[in-house]
Amino acid sequence: MRNPKAAIAFAHDAVVAAASVGAALYLRLGDSVFALAPDVVATMVAAFVTVAAITFSLFGMYRGIWRYASIDDLLNITKAVTVAIVIFLLLMFMLYRLDEIPRSV
Repeated sequence: MRNPKAAIAFAHDAVVAAASVGAALYLRLGDSVFALAPDVVATMVAAFVTVAAITFSLFGMYRGIWRYASIDDLLNITKAVTVAIVIFLLLMFMLYRLDEIPRSV
């Protein structure tokens, strides 16, 4: 990324993706989220951040930094997030068979 604003947006999206996994687990499990195996949670966070970063880049979300988002930009974001979540779920199914992860997360 040549544009510093694009790099900042990319870093922001990676941090938010990581925080969203923890927030989803906490909202679903409450304090019992701390009973989950730390290696499983770390794998989930790393996997989701990696999948999201690759997916967002492939969908071209960082080609131009806009001041006002258009409908096309919002549709592109929705598509990228949907694809990232589906790929993440498939990956977690292959790794853990979703035994450690509540379905509602």
